[in-house]
Amino acid sequence: MAYQVRYNFRDLDSTSKFSLTYDVFEGDFRERWLQVLQYELNRNQKIRQDHFYGQRFTNEKNIREEMQRNIDIVNSFAPKGEPWIKGSTYPDMTHEDLMKLHEEFEFLSPRPEFTSRSAPHEMVEALIYVNVLIHRYEGIYAEPGKFHVDALFMDPTNWAFEESDYQLFTLEQKQGWLYLDYGVTGVPPAVAFWQKVEQRPVPQYNYKAGAKLFFWGDSSGDSQKDQMATWLKEKWDMDIFDPKLALGYIPLGKIHGDFDSREIADQLERHNQIESIEIL
Repeated sequence: MAYQVRYNFRDLDSTSKFSLTYDVFEGDFRERWLQVLQYELNRNQKIRQDHFYGQRFTNEKNIREEMQRNIDIVNSFAPKGEPWIKGSTYPDMTHEDLMKLHEEFEFLSPRPEFTSRSAPHEMVEALIYVNVLIHRYEGIYAEPGKFHVDALFMDPTNWAFEESDYQLFTLEQKQGWLYLDYGVTGVPPAVAFWQKVEQRPVPQYNYKAGAKLFFWGDSSGDSQKDQMATWLKEKWDMDIFDPKLALGYIPLGKIHGDFDSREIADQLERHNQIESIEIL
C-alpha cells in the first residue's frame, strides 16, 4: 500500500498555511518508520520548532544572541565558580568557533547532571537549543539557495535498527527527498570527514520519527569517497565498507509531483512553524 506524509507549516500569526506532501518509498524499514511516526502522533508529542537551516533562515545577530541567552541559562545552573559552558558568542563566529562550542555540548549532554530525571528541564532544553543554534549559525556559510528543515518531536522514543536497515544508508542525496534524521548526539562519520572534525565520529545506532526535508541539491556522494575511506581509516580506524558505519542517510520518500525549490524556500521563510504532521 502506498503512503504519503504531509508536513503542514504556518506563519507566526497562524493566518497563512503551507504544506509539503511526500510519497513514502516502499519497503520494510519505511513501514516501520511510519509506525514510529504514528506512535509519536498518537502520543500528541510536540513538534520542535526553529529547525530551519540555510542562509535564508539565518539572521546572524538574532541567532547569536539567542545562543548566548541559552548558554547563560545553562550556566545559571552550574556549580558556583565554574560555568558549564566556557565558550561564549561574538559577531562573525568562524566554523572553528562553532565546533569548539559543539564539543562542549557533546561533553555535557551525556553527563548525569543533564540526563537524570532530576535534571532541571529548563537547563536541559537550553543545552539542546544551544546545539540547534550552532547548526543554524552554520547556515551562514551554506551556499545560497541550499537549505533543509528537520521535523523532530520534543521527547521522541528511540528504536533499534535491524541488521538489514544499515544497507539502506547512502551518501547520495536528492533534491526534494525526505531522509531519516540523524538523531544521535555526535557527528556522523561522513560529516566528520567533510568538516574535518577532531572528535571521534558517532555512527547512527538507532532511529526516531524525525525526518529531514532536503533541498541541498543532488549529489552522488562518490567524488570524495576514496579520500573519505582513507581519512576515516587512518584517523579513527573506521572501515568505510562496514554497513554499521551508517554513512549518509536513509531515504524515506520524495515530494509528490513537480516542485520549485525557490518557491518552497520563499514559502518556508514565511511559514516557519511546523503546525502538524499527517500520514495519508
